[in-house]
Amino acid sequence: MHKGAVRSSLRYSIADGVAWSVMHGAGERYITPFLILAGSGLWGLAAVGAIPVFAGAAVQCVAAGVTDAVGRRKSMFVWGSAAQALMFAPAIAAVFVPGAGGYALMLLAYALLLGFHNFCIPPWNSVMGDLVPPRSRGRWFGMRNLLIGAGIAAAFLGGGAWLRWGGSRPAAFAALFAVAAVARLVSAGCLAGMFEPSYRRHASDRFTLAEFVRRAPKGNFGRFVAYVAALHLGVGFAGPFFWWYMLAELKFSAMQFAWLGVAHLAFHFGSQPLWGRLADRIGNKIVLAIGGFGIAGIPLLWLVSDDFTYLMAIQAYDGVVWAAFVIAAGNYLFDTCTAPKRARCTAYMNLFVAAGALAGAFAGAALGSLAPRWGVAPFTLLLAVSAAGRLLPNLLLLRTFDEVRVVRSPA
Repeated sequence: MHKGAVRSSLRYSIADGVAWSVMHGAGERYITPFLILAGSGLWGLAAVGAIPVFAGAAVQCVAAGVTDAVGRRKSMFVWGSAAQALMFAPAIAAVFVPGAGGYALMLLAYALLLGFHNFCIPPWNSVMGDLVPPRSRGRWFGMRNLLIGAGIAAAFLGGGAWLRWGGSRPAAFAALFAVAAVARLVSAGCLAGMFEPSYRRHASDRFTLAEFVRRAPKGNFGRFVAYVAALHLGVGFAGPFFWWYMLAELKFSAMQFAWLGVAHLAFHFGSQPLWGRLADRIGNKIVLAIGGFGIAGIPLLWLVSDDFTYLMAIQAYDGVVWAAFVIAAGNYLFDTCTAPKRARCTAYMNLFVAAGALAGAFAGAALGSLAPRWGVAPFTLLLAVSAAGRLLPNLLLLRTFDEVRVVRSPA
């Protein structure tokens, strides 16, 4: 590959990430708050938090097959990004439709948004794995994610200020979604400027989902996927309901909601460069363990107090430990899977992760609905169960797979 083309592509990738961050911060992140303010219950929030994610992960499996068949990865994620931008049109329409009709249309729009986003992930991961030098992946993705985080935080905070000024009316949400659509179109334009390395495919690189499941217990990657999926099952018990707790139960304002989100984003993306450099130095497995055990403690911290300042500190901690987990998990996938298998491995992993989150979300909705009969506050019960569900995979599954990267001495 020509070094100039690689450098130019990486710059385009950073510009794409910044534009995408505006779309995500001002658009996707305000879909759930809109539904909460519209009066959706636990089952409705579980559905909007899990079904589109699972459907999107299923789309990744299709995208992996298309990637292998077509071999033109760049065109897939460019056109997929443009299509995602257009899916904000039904989201804008949904905010003006009252009742169950508006909820159903918003759920459909969100599923399509995530569907097209997930269609882009396998080919994009495949190309980025070719472009970013293996020894500096942690550092490079950490810095890229830092810029993305700054963009998400700014857009998210700006969205909160806009909703406060606009009184959280449907027109105010519609304006946010319109901004998000434009930002995603800009992102697609940046992706179009990237260079695509040649893609060599062999019959031996193709394997079905059934073959992956059969081989999973025998290899590092399969056991790693089981660990990540099980952890997200535990996260799912409480994850979709945090925003409901803040807006519906604690009655936080739009700006308080935005500031809590920014606290998480700032520390999540701000610490990723540090975690990335550490993973390059000591390996991904240790950083993954730090993040995994740190994530297990988050629900217990939420049980202590509902003071706004305290929750800001918890959100900062949440951002740091999730940053460790995300950067190490992403790098582990790159290191474990060869380039021709990377798109398919990404798709299969995300399918199992989404299945875990889906099961956890609906189990959480069921438990939360039953909690009042047992004399327990719904969110308190969900936090306790989620903490146990997050801890068990770290105790039982984390040790089943090994570090695969050759690393320098920690000293």
